[in-house]
Amino acid sequence: MPNAKNKAKDIQTESRVIMRSQLRFADYNPRHIDDEAYRRLKANIRKRGLMGGVVWNELTGNLVGAHQRMKIMDELKKYNPDDPATDYEVRVDVVQLTDKEEKEQNLFLNSKSVQGRFNNDLLAEMLPDIDVDAAGLTDMDLAIFAPADTLNIETDDLKDLFSKKKPDSQPLDNEGIGIDQAANAVKTAKAEIKENAGNKAADKLLAYVTLNFPDMATKVAFMQRFNLDPYDTFVDGVEFGEMCEAVIN
Repeated sequence: MPNAKNKAKDIQTESRVIMRSQLRFADYNPRHIDDEAYRRLKANIRKRGLMGGVVWNELTGNLVGAHQRMKIMDELKKYNPDDPATDYEVRVDVVQLTDKEEKEQNLFLNSKSVQGRFNNDLLAEMLPDIDVDAAGLTDMDLAIFAPADTLNIETDDLKDLFSKKKPDSQPLDNEGIGIDQAANAVKTAKAEIKENAGNKAADKLLAYVTLNFPDMATKVAFMQRFNLDPYDTFVDGVEFGEMCEAVIN
């Protein structure tokens, strides 16, 4: 009878090195990425390499996960499917799935409902010690996590806020900056935006809207309608617009 250790090995996928030409992009893949996110992802891969997570269905030859990263790898490697000389090796996680199972896993790997969320207190503590660009954080992310007394709309780049240790300030609550802090930050931005017309940091700081609910139960019902985590405090506006269209249609 296999022990617990052997059982654990049985549920792990096989890692294998195959040729890029054996991979095929799934034509049904619904996931897309905007130009800025693509640029950041490409910069990370160029710097750190392809760090795993390429899931390949051996039965169909389709990618199950990592479509965007493989597109970037093709660019960096100058891959041409018609030129065998440009073929290259890729380490993949091999699965054997039916067409139905493959599509389910394709969606599952990108589903926000099964992804974790940041503990904003811990994240705020990490920011002074990391390169926020390398971590994939945007100016909007920093505007959310920055303590209210450090927000300065005249800063050319909000990343400058974290070039050194944060000064003593009002602690962040578990949901990021508090409602009062966010309101003060917006008031400050509105007061100074006229003096900073065209300032990119100002534009990004104001590029959000806050929804308020009378109680948590109402918020939960709203979030679940769009298959969102009820405890999320940030939702991408473009993606939410697409969700609204799907619900309306």
